[in-house]
This record gives sequence, C-alpha cells and structure tokens, in this order.
Amino acid sequence: MTCKELHDYWESDLRVAISLLSDSAELAEHVATCPKCDLFITERKELEKQLHLVSSAGPEIPPSLDNAVLANYRRYMAERPSSAVSNPVILRTNSRTALGWAAAMAFAVVVAYGGTLLFIPRQTRLGRSTRHRAAARRASSAKNGE
Repeated sequence: MTCKELHDYWESDLRVAISLLSDSAELAEHVATCPKCDLFITERKELEKQLHLVSSAGPEIPPSLDNAVLANYRRYMAERPSSAVSNPVILRTNSRTALGWAAAMAFAVVVAYGGTLLFIPRQTRLGRSTRHRAAARRASSAKNGE
C-alpha cells in the first residue's frame, strides 16, 4: 500500500474510507508505519467530527425546501440551451469575428512598429546615429577653425 493509494481510498468517500480502514489489514499496517498518513487520517477524522457538530448545530432543513431547491435546479438544467453546455466559447466564434480580431492585432503590430521607428534613431553604415555624426562634424570644424 502506498501513500497515494491510501489518499485515493480516503478521498473516494469518507464513509467508505473509514470502513476500509477498519476492515483492511493492509491499510491499517500502512497507517501504523507511515506517520504522514497517520496524521492525514487523524486530521480527516477530526474534520469529520467538527463538520458533524456544525451540521447538527444548525436548524433542520425542511424536506419541502430541499425538494423545491432540487426542482428549481432540475428545471434550470432542462431549460438551459444546449449550446451553452456543449460548445465552448471558442467554438461559438464565427470567422467574421476572428477576422476582425486578426485585423485589430495586425493594426496593433503596425502601430507598435511605427512607434519604434519614431523613437529609435536611424543607424548609419558605421553604426552611429545622425546626431552623433553631426556632433562629430561640429567638433572637427571647431578644431579646424582654431
């Protein structure tokens, strides 16, 4: 018995897990040798006790309310359009909508590229920008002029 198998048994159904734990020698042996699983089961049993206390402390739900809630839910499920259940959102988009989104993305790429061209200076063959070349010319003409 591995820890994962024990967790799978326990999480399948709490009542089944308790009966399996008490009936199965293999599970009991694993819990006795594995402190993590022992702690896991102890915590789950304590949680079950606390949830039972909370459940019993609240008012009793009348069967008529329970039946009304179930009937409303079943009516809602029956009236729900089948397209909302079976078709994911991506399958409900038509080609015209997809084309519109593609055009919007293409426009955004063009605007971003144009923005980079405006804010990044052009490079010359030597790798210097035109501003750097102009500054170098002014510096050399100032030296020649002295």
